Amino acid sequence: MNVLQRLVLNVSFRGASDVGRRLIGFGFTLFLANTLGASGFGKYGAILAYTQIFAVIVDAGLNSLYAREASRTGAKRQEIMSCLLTIKLILSVVMIALMASVTYAFTKVGWLSWTSADMAPLAFFTLYWVLFSSIDLVNAVYVERQKMAYDAAVNLGHRLLSAGLGVVLVLMLGNVFAISAAYVIAAAAALIATCAIVTLRFKILPLPMWDPTRVKALFFEALPLMAYMLFASMFFRVDVVMLKEMTSEAETGYYAAAFRILEFTMLIPAAAALVILPIFARQFTQNKTRLAETAGNLTRLLFAAGLVMGFILSPLAGEIVPIFGKDFGLEAKLALQIVIWSAPLIYINYILIQLLVAARNQKMNAITAFCCMLLNIGLNYILIPVYGFMGAAAATIATECLLLVLSARFLRRHLPALRLLGHVTRVAAAGVIGGLALLLLRDANPFLACLAALAAFLIGLFVFRGITGADRRLLQELLARRNQGPV
Repeated sequence: MNVLQRLVLNVSFRGASDVGRRLIGFGFTLFLANTLGASGFGKYGAILAYTQIFAVIVDAGLNSLYAREASRTGAKRQEIMSCLLTIKLILSVVMIALMASVTYAFTKVGWLSWTSADMAPLAFFTLYWVLFSSIDLVNAVYVERQKMAYDAAVNLGHRLLSAGLGVVLVLMLGNVFAISAAYVIAAAAALIATCAIVTLRFKILPLPMWDPTRVKALFFEALPLMAYMLFASMFFRVDVVMLKEMTSEAETGYYAAAFRILEFTMLIPAAAALVILPIFARQFTQNKTRLAETAGNLTRLLFAAGLVMGFILSPLAGEIVPIFGKDFGLEAKLALQIVIWSAPLIYINYILIQLLVAARNQKMNAITAFCCMLLNIGLNYILIPVYGFMGAAAATIATECLLLVLSARFLRRHLPALRLLGHVTRVAAAGVIGGLALLLLRDANPFLACLAALAAFLIGLFVFRGITGADRRLLQELLARRNQGPV
């Protein structure tokens, strides 16, 4: 079984679990939107996005660092895990202190409008992100060993418990604090479960260890990735916070609903990025030509998948957003129709980011994310007062474009064999054909427009050879062996 076959089988296994997890999460989101209304859902989205910006400090990409380092030095797995847990404890204290200070200072001067009632959910969501990032680090053992069944089981159980508790507590209390409390309880239970599995099955004890030399080395290795994740989180999340401060909670709710749908579609690139990092790391040191081939094929397929999502969700936006409740109508539809076209770019960027991590070039990741953060904040500051949530959606697409251009440019230095433009041009040409069909039928029945756009796109792929015969044979072989499970 070759590398691509093993990759796709593991992605398929993790993807099947993610489908269930995201379906549960999406169902819970619909419950919250219908129960809390546009304003309440907007407040929930703003608090979640605000705390998530700080959460990357404690995350710091340590799970990716473990997967990369352990795949290279398998004999030192215990040492690496223990030192990374020590770093995580230190960063948790730093993150909590920083968030408390920023929240107090910005609220005091009027830059943020959090009320006293918002303080409890802010605190609980902060604790949740500490627990969640700890789960991710311990779960990195499964990723590095390519035992995705354990990772899938922990994540699915975590999602089930948080949604179930959330429904009960929201029905009892009817506020955002109930959601935060449910998340904390579920995350604590999931962390205990995954620590037990890693200890008993893989003989790695997830406890901190103070080794100043090793901890310092790993921390400085993680620092550029942490900077990247902080900047990336800001450009991906700050628009929700800025919408709340510059418009209203209801308008924030419309945009948050559209973004929830976009995030739901991210299961394919997220699963691919999770599984591909150890493979990228090994191929970077052993065979860069093979790495360029693997990355190029995966980029082309994910770009096509992102365009398919756009051709489905853009014409059907008006049929989808009403499921969030009676408060969500034309505004949420427009937000989704714009923001969904960032999906093809996001899908590609998932892979390019993992390539830079595998190349041990987190500094370039940090530089690209910093530039994107500046652009996103600047565009949101200009566009939101004039265009509201539509301006925020446009800023997201522009930022993803910049991220793609900068990442591709930096990768040329480390992986000159990767011809990214050559891999995506034919798929993009097919996308233009599908887009023209969608434009011509924009006033027709949305389901007809959707089918016509997909048909035109598939014809374009065939005409321009966007998906090659080798890709089709690989997929057919994998489907024939789908019952073998992950390896």
